[in-house]
Amino acid sequence: MKNLILLIFILAGCNSYESKRYQDTISKLEEELLLCKSGREIDTVHKKSITVNNEAVEEFRDSLGIWEASYFVDDFGDETDQGVVHNSNLINGFFSNTATQDSPLNVNILVVKPDKISIMLYEYARNNPMKTSSSRPFKVNVKDADGNKLRLTANSGSDRLTLGPSHSRKLYDSMIKGGTMEFVIIDRERPTSKYTFTIDETSGIEKAFLLLK
Repeated sequence: MKNLILLIFILAGCNSYESKRYQDTISKLEEELLLCKSGREIDTVHKKSITVNNEAVEEFRDSLGIWEASYFVDDFGDETDQGVVHNSNLINGFFSNTATQDSPLNVNILVVKPDKISIMLYEYARNNPMKTSSSRPFKVNVKDADGNKLRLTANSGSDRLTLGPSHSRKLYDSMIKGGTMEFVIIDRERPTSKYTFTIDETSGIEKAFLLLK
């Protein structure tokens, strides 16, 4: 029953055309549907009891754009109940400071919920994200496809910059509109440290949340 409710919720989150497509492809639902996580395929569980039209499923996956849904793991590597939406491939950009100019940058955006967004910055496109020895503020300046500009703030902590609830919500609301979004991030205490990157298309993020439990 829990999984039936989840599937109905997913269908309701699509537009009316997508919802009808999904309803038309399901003959009956007696047991569970295993949803994809971290880019894995959506498969059927107990094929006798459920039929899913692969074309409709792929259409939904394509509508997610750059986003995918997965779950955090604990110290033992076991999946937790805490889900997160994030970009499926690292976003490329550049960074500069007193030691370098326009060096390669990779970026990962973590959206735990609309009012909790973090940004991980990988200097020199290395495997380990940028860290600070103590928490300090960063400017997060954003321009959307319509030319609207957001002046946001994030604080460094551990291996990521985290926006507060109100600024996270502003960024999320801007992303769900879709289109290109430009970012310029500046360390307030070290203003020569600057990170720039662009997301070509931000749409689909709200649909990715439908894949979480």
